[in-house]
Amino acid sequence: MGLSPRRLSDGVSLYSSASGYPLPRSSVPGQQAKRPSQHLDPADPFLVAANATRPGPKDHPPRPSGDAGTLSDVEVTEYFTDAEIPWAPTPTRTSLDSLDKFDDLDTTSPPPDRGMLVYFIYLALGVALLLPWNVIINATEFFRARFAGSPYQSNFQNYFSVSYTATNLAALAFSITQQHRIKPRLTLLVTLVANAVIFLLLTIFTRVQGLDGTRFFGVALTLVILSALSSSFQQSAMFALVARFPPLYIQGVLSGQAVAGVIVSVVQLVITASTLKAADRRSQHDFGDELYRAPPAPVYAGADPYAWDPVYHHAPPYRRSLGPDGQADADDEQQVFEMRAFAYFLMASIVTLLVLAGFVFLQRLPFFQYYLPKPGSQTTRAVPFRDNWRLVTATVRSIPSLITAVSLVLFFTISVFPALTAAVQPVTLAPGLLIAIHFVLFNVGDWIGRFFSMFPRLRFLNPKVILAGALSHVAFIPLFLLCNYVYPGVGSPRLIPAAIQSDAAFLIITLLFGISNGYWCSLAMIAGPGAAVDKERAGTIMSFFLVAGMAVGALASFGVTALACNCNSFDIS
Repeated sequence: MGLSPRRLSDGVSLYSSASGYPLPRSSVPGQQAKRPSQHLDPADPFLVAANATRPGPKDHPPRPSGDAGTLSDVEVTEYFTDAEIPWAPTPTRTSLDSLDKFDDLDTTSPPPDRGMLVYFIYLALGVALLLPWNVIINATEFFRARFAGSPYQSNFQNYFSVSYTATNLAALAFSITQQHRIKPRLTLLVTLVANAVIFLLLTIFTRVQGLDGTRFFGVALTLVILSALSSSFQQSAMFALVARFPPLYIQGVLSGQAVAGVIVSVVQLVITASTLKAADRRSQHDFGDELYRAPPAPVYAGADPYAWDPVYHHAPPYRRSLGPDGQADADDEQQVFEMRAFAYFLMASIVTLLVLAGFVFLQRLPFFQYYLPKPGSQTTRAVPFRDNWRLVTATVRSIPSLITAVSLVLFFTISVFPALTAAVQPVTLAPGLLIAIHFVLFNVGDWIGRFFSMFPRLRFLNPKVILAGALSHVAFIPLFLLCNYVYPGVGSPRLIPAAIQSDAAFLIITLLFGISNGYWCSLAMIAGPGAAVDKERAGTIMSFFLVAGMAVGALASFGVTALACNCNSFDIS
């Protein structure tokens, strides 16, 4: 979709296309064209040219009679905003080609985004958007140790996933129906503060002792639900705001979401590696050559692969009972997990506060202010509920393939990650290290996939292509079911043999899984607003169906876990 200049009198160019946004520019360098609110001179060559090239009766009603040299603000604004913005993808339905996307954008050229500062702040906002969820799922070992002895010790991830996504889904549904009432900038400020407070509470609870596993599960689940509520309103406001910007900035938010996972998982990996080294030195001092007294038994269906290992740091927390001082080892290990959780909960609080400061600064930048809705515009006026609902349904009907695609990608991902993937046990690596590396590789792959969507040659915005790619994502589920996962306390044999007995193979599959997730999800989220009737509402609607896929995937994770362990996935202990 290119822009072709049509030379007008007095050196003025009007850039337009069949689906482009008119960008009038003055012939004087650095001088902006006149804004609609100004009185136009009848002799102005730009006005003469604009009147001469004004659309015919098929597109607009005839001009009212009157002063031939003066156009009302409404008429001028209507002329300059009747087409799509040039950076938006062409709608896939021709019946939508003539619909306005925004009626409140400034008609002058946007100021430059100096140093890509707005882009990087949006990327940071994307980091803050998914930071709560990534912190929660990466604290697996901490929660498992604190839930020891409760019915939720081994299946808490399923409960966390269902609670988080269900809350997120309900809040996003509310946001869609109240889109015209929500103030995105105020909502972002409030939710960023709320998430920072939640992270601080999680940090404090890593030092609180005396709660048994069941009670602490209730506290943790409450904080997870509050975090989901805050993050959902933050997500709704974020995509409603960034939908007004060029696709590069939407991609920035999506990349930031992936970077959030990378940051948390890398911090977890560094802490895990350092604590494993310290534990290894202590175990060698305490047990000497006892490590080599018993050869490793082969892992088979229903076996406990850790029964032979007398060194506590080679076994998961629910199996640390061997050695001359097993209880002391377990206590030391819990302190290690608490130290790790304290570090990245505190890190999440600091990062969220820094992003909050960045967003306050963002609102002062001219490039950001250029894309904000003007007072009294269509996007800031109240809309009756019936008309609002009609607009929601019209937007959904305009992008059905993209909605389905983004839902399927997240459904397939959450059904196995991390409920199944975190149960995979190593062949050569230490268990805690394998899980930490697997989180890093998934998040790095997710970021790589979203990064690929920046390049035009890799940005396939055809809804059918995106839907086909989303369907192909399901191929990873049987691959993970063939990996070497073990659920503690389950004596029944596996239904599916552990054909993939390789740490490297499991990690490669995880990396490719992350790339596929990030790439197809990013393409769907970028294409959605450009092809929809209402861009701003489409951003929230796409977010809703993204979370809907996560919610259904979280429910499906119980079924996948039951298939994997050949047991009741609601009662694994």
